[in-house]
Amino acid sequence: MIYFFYTQKDQTENRIKRWLLKEELDFLELPTASMTLPQLKGILSLCEDSFDDIIAYNSRAYQEMKRDVKNFVDLKLSNFLTLLLAHPKAFKNGILINFEKEQLAVGYNDDDIRTFVPRRKRDVARAMRGVNIYGYRGIGAAPVGNPRKTKKAS
Repeated sequence: MIYFFYTQKDQTENRIKRWLLKEELDFLELPTASMTLPQLKGILSLCEDSFDDIIAYNSRAYQEMKRDVKNFVDLKLSNFLTLLLAHPKAFKNGILINFEKEQLAVGYNDDDIRTFVPRRKRDVARAMRGVNIYGYRGIGAAPVGNPRKTKKAS
């Protein structure tokens, strides 16, 4: 099951949702306000750059959170995670995660998001390129039949 966490309904959220529906993938759409501590820890375990991957540092929510807390840099990790969950608008928009397959994508990026399509389905789509079925060509296929040969005038 793919979890789709969004901060706000905007173009990114709409593009991701349309893509998931087009690919016919099972997903659960949730606002970041409903994210739990175990889910956040699971997301962080898959991040390459830790918090940089999921926090919108320029967001108003993050700036307010930073301003309201004294000794912000000295917070323990558990306290920071709890604080972050209390300010859900500090997350980047469009966090996709599949906990079973350990897949994570943040935002709408064609290369990253494609990993959520099962390999078998990707392989079939790749194999179908160039295949002629009942006179219809797959996407990106070469033209069907031989190109016209023109005779040279003698």
